[in-house]
Amino acid sequence: MRLYISRAMWASDAEVARAYDPYNDELRTTMDLTTPRTSTSGPPGETAKPAEAPPEVRREALGVPLSALTKTEDILTRGRAAQQEGLTEDARAAFKRAIALDPSNMEAVLTYVYFLYSEKPVDYAEMITRLEDARRQFSLKISDDVRQSIMHELVNAYLYIYEPFGFQAAINVGNGYVVGLGAKDADAYVYLAAAHGQGYTYFKTRDPSVAKSELMLVIDSVRKALALGEAQTKDWLRYLATEGGEDEDLVDAATDSAELRKLLNLVSM
Repeated sequence: MRLYISRAMWASDAEVARAYDPYNDELRTTMDLTTPRTSTSGPPGETAKPAEAPPEVRREALGVPLSALTKTEDILTRGRAAQQEGLTEDARAAFKRAIALDPSNMEAVLTYVYFLYSEKPVDYAEMITRLEDARRQFSLKISDDVRQSIMHELVNAYLYIYEPFGFQAAINVGNGYVVGLGAKDADAYVYLAAAHGQGYTYFKTRDPSVAKSELMLVIDSVRKALALGEAQTKDWLRYLATEGGEDEDLVDAATDSAELRKLLNLVSM
């Protein structure tokens, strides 16, 4: 997987948002997926910790060697039991085996992604690789809810990657999502607002004309998120625009835009 880079560092937003091929080997080697940002756009891994199974159930699951299991569901059960018992490498091996056995099993992919979120440091390169592979497996038999989860996790994961590559990829993926399945998805526009907010901060001192475009796209994304979402959507956006939190993707944009502050009912910053 790779990002569409081209002239991205100095490109206009329209250029940055063009579709890219995440499987082009030539540019695969040019991107930096190893250096995480210090913050992200959203609450990743909210469901990262699996529901606790009773001790006897975990013991039973772990009593069968991984190599003896042939059903994806059984392998995932063993992986979750291992994770809950703190057997990190056993859990990792189980989740990877489940995906290898059935690459189109989105439950396996998401379970592994949530496991990765629980690890410190988080392996974002592995996470993005698995999510991009899952996106390639989309078919009519995969429910919209599952597709949505994959897309949310993918865009959010890209926002952890060292800028400018991360926010550009998030914009690319997010734009593709909101013209289809995600057209009425408020959270998708929150992610896009965060990505453009990162873009605004990045270009503010590098290319003011691009920064201006990014700021307009932040405001547009926020408007759409607010129109589609509920109170918690506004709370999330306000959190991203408030200095001092873990995620400050919209702080610079809100500081410099009275229009954005008005949309979010923020006092002058």
